[in-house]
Amino acid sequence: MSIDLLLELDNLDNRVDGLMQSLDLLKAERASFKDGASAADSLRSENEALKGEVSDLRKQLDALKSDADGQREKMKEAAELVKRLIAKVDSARQP
Repeated sequence: MSIDLLLELDNLDNRVDGLMQSLDLLKAERASFKDGASAADSLRSENEALKGEVSDLRKQLDALKSDADGQREKMKEAAELVKRLIAKVDSARQP
Protein backbone atom coordinates (compact mmCIF):
# COMPACT_ATOMS: atom_id res chain seq x y z
CA MET A 1 0.00 0.00 0.00
CA SER A 2 1.15 3.43 -0.70
CA ILE A 3 1.54 6.12 1.88
CA ASP A 4 -1.09 8.27 0.16
CA LEU A 5 -3.62 5.47 0.49
CA LEU A 6 -2.73 4.97 4.16
CA LEU A 7 -3.07 8.70 4.80
CA GLU A 8 -6.42 8.78 3.03
CA LEU A 9 -7.63 5.76 5.03
CA ASP A 10 -6.48 7.43 8.24
CA ASN A 11 -8.28 10.61 7.21
CA LEU A 12 -11.44 8.64 6.45
CA ASP A 13 -11.13 6.84 9.77
CA ASN A 14 -10.90 10.20 11.58
CA ARG A 15 -13.95 11.49 9.69
CA VAL A 16 -15.91 8.35 10.58
CA ASP A 17 -14.94 8.80 14.25
CA GLY A 18 -16.10 12.43 14.08
CA LEU A 19 -19.38 11.37 12.49
CA MET A 20 -19.87 8.70 15.17
CA GLN A 21 -19.29 11.30 17.89
CA SER A 22 -21.78 13.61 16.20
CA LEU A 23 -24.27 10.75 16.01
CA ASP A 24 -23.81 10.03 19.72
CA LEU A 25 -24.38 13.72 20.52
CA LEU A 26 -27.51 13.78 18.37
CA LYS A 27 -28.82 10.65 20.10
CA ALA A 28 -28.23 12.24 23.50
CA GLU A 29 -29.94 15.45 22.36
CA ARG A 30 -32.89 13.45 21.01
CA ALA A 31 -33.21 11.62 24.33
CA SER A 32 -33.13 14.96 26.12
CA PHE A 33 -35.88 16.30 23.85
CA LYS A 34 -37.98 13.19 24.51
CA ASP A 35 -37.54 13.69 28.25
CA GLY A 36 -38.51 17.34 27.86
CA ALA A 37 -41.57 16.40 25.82
CA SER A 38 -42.57 13.85 28.44
CA ALA A 39 -42.13 16.43 31.19
CA ALA A 40 -44.17 18.94 29.17
CA ASP A 41 -46.97 16.38 28.76
CA SER A 42 -46.91 15.74 32.48
CA LEU A 43 -47.08 19.48 33.19
CA ARG A 44 -49.98 19.84 30.75
CA SER A 45 -51.89 17.10 32.55
CA GLU A 46 -51.16 18.68 35.91
CA ASN A 47 -52.23 22.06 34.55
CA GLU A 48 -55.55 20.64 33.35
CA ALA A 49 -56.15 19.05 36.75
CA LEU A 50 -55.37 22.36 38.45
CA LYS A 51 -57.76 24.17 36.11
CA GLY A 52 -60.48 21.79 37.23
CA GLU A 53 -59.67 22.44 40.87
CA VAL A 54 -59.70 26.20 40.29
CA SER A 55 -63.08 25.91 38.59
CA ASP A 56 -64.46 23.94 41.54
CA LEU A 57 -63.04 26.46 44.00
CA ARG A 58 -64.59 29.34 42.05
CA LYS A 59 -67.98 27.62 42.19
CA GLN A 60 -67.58 27.14 45.94
CA LEU A 61 -66.58 30.78 46.35
CA ASP A 62 -69.57 31.95 44.33
CA ALA A 63 -71.83 29.79 46.50
CA LEU A 64 -70.28 31.23 49.66
CA LYS A 65 -70.71 34.78 48.34
CA SER A 66 -74.33 34.07 47.53
CA ASP A 67 -74.86 32.57 50.97
CA ALA A 68 -73.13 35.55 52.59
CA ASP A 69 -75.36 37.95 50.63
CA GLY A 70 -78.42 36.03 51.83
CA GLN A 71 -77.19 36.11 55.42
CA ARG A 72 -76.45 39.83 55.14
CA GLU A 73 -80.00 40.45 53.91
CA LYS A 74 -81.42 38.43 56.81
CA MET A 75 -79.30 40.49 59.24
CA LYS A 76 -80.65 43.71 57.74
CA GLU A 77 -84.21 42.44 58.11
CA ALA A 78 -83.52 41.40 61.71
CA ALA A 79 -81.99 44.82 62.45
CA GLU A 80 -85.07 46.54 60.99
CA LEU A 81 -87.34 44.33 63.10
CA VAL A 82 -85.32 45.16 66.24
CA LYS A 83 -85.56 48.89 65.42
CA ARG A 84 -89.32 48.64 65.01
CA LEU A 85 -89.64 46.72 68.27
CA ILE A 86 -87.50 49.29 70.09
CA ALA A 87 -89.63 52.07 68.63
CA LYS A 88 -92.80 50.30 69.85
CA VAL A 89 -91.29 49.82 73.32
CA ASP A 90 -90.25 53.49 73.43
CA SER A 91 -93.71 54.67 72.32
CA ALA A 92 -95.37 52.39 74.89
CA ARG A 93 -93.23 53.89 77.70
CA GLN A 94 -94.21 57.43 76.94
CA PRO A 95 -97.13 58.77 78.98
